[in-house]
Amino acid sequence: MPKIKLDYDPRPFQATLHNDPARFSVWMLHRRAGKTVCAIMELIFRAWNLASNQPDLKRPRLAYIAPLKTQAKRIAWDYIQDLTSCFPDRIVRQTELAVDLPSLNNTRIYLIGADQPDSLRGIYLDGVVFDEIDQVNFRTFTEIIRPALADRKGTCVFAGTPKGRNNLYNLYHNVAPGNPDWSRYMWTVEDTGLIDEKELKSIKLETPEAEYQQEYMCSFDAAIRGAYYSKLINRHSHQQKSFAYDPSLPVYSVWDLGMADATSIIVFQTLATGSKLPEIRILDYYENQSEPLQHYVGHIHSLGLPFVRHYLPHDIRVRSLSTGVTRLQTLRGMGLNNVSIVPKASVQDGINAVRNLIPGTWFNTTDDDPSPAQERVGQLLEHLRQYRARTDQKNPDILHATPVHDEHSHGADAMRYLALSGAFKNRDDGPSTNQRHANGTNYDPLAGQYTTANPRSDRLSNPDNYNPYA
Repeated sequence: MPKIKLDYDPRPFQATLHNDPARFSVWMLHRRAGKTVCAIMELIFRAWNLASNQPDLKRPRLAYIAPLKTQAKRIAWDYIQDLTSCFPDRIVRQTELAVDLPSLNNTRIYLIGADQPDSLRGIYLDGVVFDEIDQVNFRTFTEIIRPALADRKGTCVFAGTPKGRNNLYNLYHNVAPGNPDWSRYMWTVEDTGLIDEKELKSIKLETPEAEYQQEYMCSFDAAIRGAYYSKLINRHSHQQKSFAYDPSLPVYSVWDLGMADATSIIVFQTLATGSKLPEIRILDYYENQSEPLQHYVGHIHSLGLPFVRHYLPHDIRVRSLSTGVTRLQTLRGMGLNNVSIVPKASVQDGINAVRNLIPGTWFNTTDDDPSPAQERVGQLLEHLRQYRARTDQKNPDILHATPVHDEHSHGADAMRYLALSGAFKNRDDGPSTNQRHANGTNYDPLAGQYTTANPRSDRLSNPDNYNPYA
């Protein structure tokens, strides 16, 4: 082993992370805590330990994984070159975004983006650090990275700053506790003391409270920037409780059908309240991926509920090029009867319809020994909290008028179809589906009429400040 002096003086909390022997570790760190440097050094230490303790291990492979490959290059490429410059035999592979360390058993450290997961298949890995794991589809870990770690008992760190109750929340609260192979850490700005008191006071004055709590105090419950529904859901958190199916009320399902993506189904009941705001009771939620239509029909039948109607998106009428049969015909052939088509509307109008509906919506979920259905409804709630406007890559302060398409989109789309379905109205009230199509897309299902205004740009340009009651 060569004698190498690393240009790195870890802070006390960083030393604690590096000295942790757990195979899997969750690092929840506040913004500006030096997370990326710590992540790169964790991989270098891993390479050093493998070369010292397993000298016969051939060609170790390690990876730093960011949500996007462009992020990995922009954030970590300079760091990995600087931090490995002390190795005299180092080889920098610019095209591959990789660094070779021949003196450490020919270790190679990659910088990778999780936006191209299929490019990761088929490799083996001895150590991985996920940076900003909340912005990564977790199937990248379960389907690709976890198998790659299995052969050689590789390690994995999940690092990030909270963005709602997402991957980091699940790992920190549900996976790591009580698991001997796992460890977990939370370091807020008050714990590390990295930002002096005067600067921190200035940051507090300049930063919205919710953003400060999320970015610097590692809060899971702070509203996410650009989120369409998060504040409304938190405002009506008393409507998230355990309740049972009521046989005196009609029961419906609404579907978001995916092809390559996930399919999501919401099961709900409605209660006429005599006011403009109906009561929606969400009993159950289900989502899956890469399953045939028969799977989802089978799930609906397995619930044993007397469904009055099933609402499906307008593209259910599209004919297959290979068979000439629509998916609507296929579903009816499988015994899914009483199907209605949700009227076609813009995504923006659907988002506004959901905003109007949330104050009257009850979610069958609980944190106290939840049933499988209640766990699934909790999953839907988190999808709705996380559904957000797309931010500009060059300027994160700019919000685009389109939502992010990720693992939260499908549940949010199903909720949007629920809001547009009109299931909560007497079907003799208001216009028919054909009238809705003929009159345009500004249909307000709560009012049972069309609006002439076009508030889309105002609603989406600043979704955090939009007030559906105004």
